[in-house]
Amino acid sequence: MTTPEEHAAHNAEAEAQIIRDVEQYGFHVAQFHGDGYSPSFAYTIGLFKTYGYPELICFGLNLELLHSVLWSGKELLDKQPMPDQSSVRPTASAWMMRWPIMS
Repeated sequence: MTTPEEHAAHNAEAEAQIIRDVEQYGFHVAQFHGDGYSPSFAYTIGLFKTYGYPELICFGLNLELLHSVLWSGKELLDKQPMPDQSSVRPTASAWMMRWPIMS
């Protein structure tokens, strides 16, 4: 069983990795293994903050393919006109500011 200290250390390491990835690549891909009942899935963190793009999520593939799909999705968004930020609801920014890695 994981101790509270081990859990806190794991969370701190994970958050530090997310921050490094967002600084280096502009976003991070969080990946989760399926358990036989729920499928594997992955989602982006940082696309909105860095580029103004929507965050992306994908389900049901192996983790390597999920990562590739999300990276390719970001590359496709790069080829589109920049999103109109005036259409973003103010509550979205307020919600995002609750997350330390997003601020």
